[in-house]
Amino acid sequence: MTDVEMPDLAPPAKPVHAFLAVGLSRETQAELGALQQALRDAVKGNAVGLHTVPRRALSLPLHDLGAVHPASLEAVELAVTRTVQQHSGFSLKFDAVGGFPDADAPIQVHAQLADPKAQLAALRQALGEALAGYGFATDARAFVPHVPVARLSDPGPP
Repeated sequence: MTDVEMPDLAPPAKPVHAFLAVGLSRETQAELGALQQALRDAVKGNAVGLHTVPRRALSLPLHDLGAVHPASLEAVELAVTRTVQQHSGFSLKFDAVGGFPDADAPIQVHAQLADPKAQLAALRQALGEALAGYGFATDARAFVPHVPVARLSDPGPP
């Protein structure tokens, strides 16, 4: 009797939407939770819908990598690990509340961070260069260090 090798019948892995972000301490999450509560209080009774980001998901986005095949995530982890090891730690300080795409008609509300020594910008740039070395395209838009805290939605006409 001869052995017959069966083909791998597992479905191919689907790409995942990947992004790089800095996780926040519980203390910082609590600080932003207070901001979220203030936003809830401010829109109470308004027709505008407010959808807050869950505290455990609050983070500082650095790069949106888009659709990434799971097999490529190892290269992302390697690039991030090597790059982060070359940067010292830093503290985050919020200096404003803003909105995208426009502060007068925001869809997203965020806590903006001060980056006086350009540490966040330098880390983001270094990560982008490291990822580009593995063939990833990174976001070329101007970097505004921020943490998204909520989305606003207009319920539309009654």
